[in-house]
Amino acid sequence: MKNAALLGGGLISPGLMNCGREGARQHPRIFVSQSKNPGARSIDALKSAISSGHAGELWQRIFQKAEQDIGAEPLVPSSMFPGRNEGAAKHNNPDY
Repeated sequence: MKNAALLGGGLISPGLMNCGREGARQHPRIFVSQSKNPGARSIDALKSAISSGHAGELWQRIFQKAEQDIGAEPLVPSSMFPGRNEGAAKHNNPDY
């Protein structure tokens, strides 16, 4: 898809994906395109959808979390964070 990007976060989702793994958590996904394309929302349509209502509330929460993380250190293979396997970080394993 020309000019398309895959975004996560559960805004306006055409479906749920679980990467084919049994019992895996499902993550909403949306394709966004700069112009109108089959199978992808245009950026203008997405902006319109998140301007109010439930999608707007979700977008605000996602935006606020992103703003909080803007100054955080980038994750690298040796980064430790809650739930990360210490051995994986010690050996620079990019398992996250």
